[in-house]
Amino acid sequence: MKFMNLKKLVPAALIPCLMWTAGCGNSGPEDNTVAPSTRREVRGREHKLDAGKVAELNAQLAVKVASGTKDEVDTLLYDGATADAMNRHGLPVIFIAAQRGDVEILELLIKAGADVNAKIGTSHNTDGVGYTGTADGTPLAYAAGAGKVDAMDVLRKAGADLNAAGPEGTTPLMRAAEGGQLDSVQWLIINGSTAGREKALTKAQMVINPQDNYLQIIRLLSR
Repeated sequence: MKFMNLKKLVPAALIPCLMWTAGCGNSGPEDNTVAPSTRREVRGREHKLDAGKVAELNAQLAVKVASGTKDEVDTLLYDGATADAMNRHGLPVIFIAAQRGDVEILELLIKAGADVNAKIGTSHNTDGVGYTGTADGTPLAYAAGAGKVDAMDVLRKAGADLNAAGPEGTTPLMRAAEGGQLDSVQWLIINGSTAGREKALTKAQMVINPQDNYLQIIRLLSR
């Protein structure tokens, strides 16, 4: 049996390509590394996770929303954590992000489906480790009470109701006034938030030995 001379049939420059199973131009084994920018296409919501795994991811998400980075939150959402996750005290993560004022994390949660008009009532700590309950309000009220105007703007653009109250009637304006957050009060008034104005004024007036920020809030709300 005669064997064909490969060198006569194929140009010499192409012989290494034919001998290399990965194809011409490859210098080694195929790289299966997935770039972070394409991770969404192959991970996250395509996975079918059991309830236990989702609960584990959601617990991690609550921690990272409170004190982690955008990339850590992003990874957990890709892996299957849900945007309606709560911390161990029942506070939804969008409230945590709003109060923290991390705009990038807040935008990630909103994009993943978090409800910008969610409401939560007052609850109290039951585990004996400081006060870790929840306060009445909406994500916008939480941002307003913490003076996080940039977060308030993100919520507004995402469709948050500036006049919405929590189950017990606390509005963003009331939370801002009670917390002495002058910038929040000004932002709310400029953007047309009027709900709870009289109660907000009363809360500011009840502060003993008020500092200048409270005095300015009182003047604004008295007009």
